[in-house]
Amino acid sequence: MTETSTATDTTTKPTWDETWARIGSEDMLAAKALIELSPSLRAEAGFWLTYDEQPVYASDAWDAEQIGTEQGDPIFDYPAWLADVEKNGRGWSSTEGRLFQVVASLLDAERKMPLRFVLDAMGSWETDVWRILVAWGTGGNNREYPGRATVVTR
Repeated sequence: MTETSTATDTTTKPTWDETWARIGSEDMLAAKALIELSPSLRAEAGFWLTYDEQPVYASDAWDAEQIGTEQGDPIFDYPAWLADVEKNGRGWSSTEGRLFQVVASLLDAERKMPLRFVLDAMGSWETDVWRILVAWGTGGNNREYPGRATVVTR
């Protein structure tokens, strides 16, 4: 079997729905819901969808030589995305930049986000941002479980 490259081959990129159907983390699903508020962030995040690579060995023997890799499950390579945005920046609007900060803080628990500066200036997304965060913060997963509390109705 030959080694397969997934990082640059756009024909092997998973779809948005295919990738997120496999993700069950409440943090990730809240981040997804926030990303989907902005077409720019949604397009940007879609660029970082890929397949993980599974090793391929010459035989089933426990000490077999690895001869390559093959396509595994779809993943969202958010660590690479966050690092790239931090390193290279983006030309987003100020509101999209603040939305990204909220998303990044959900994807990376070590990341700090100033609540007052970020969440008090969400513009037209404010109600949706709070709805998503309340669902996440009260035990919901932004998919089938709504959370224990609601602030606004849909």
